[in-house]
Amino acid sequence: MKQRSIALGVTAFAVVAILLSALAAACSESPTDKGIGDAGVGTVEDGEADVVNFPDQFGNVAMKCDGHGHRIYVMTAAVPPVVVNDEDCN
Repeated sequence: MKQRSIALGVTAFAVVAILLSALAAACSESPTDKGIGDAGVGTVEDGEADVVNFPDQFGNVAMKCDGHGHRIYVMTAAVPPVVVNDEDCN
């Protein structure tokens, strides 16, 4: 009998936790075209990037200038982007 009351207590706790999570999600900011709670956007550089394809024709590296003297390299693997100073990017 004691195990049954413990199981009921755990179940009740789980239900309350799920309800509180749902309530918190409902109270968060409403989605926008930028996502939920993302930072504001100043300027957008949406020009083309140079892409390096490997023999499998998969675009593994893309690079482009940010317009402020930096070249940005982005890899498709879970690797942080690399930003380097580049005088040609002014």
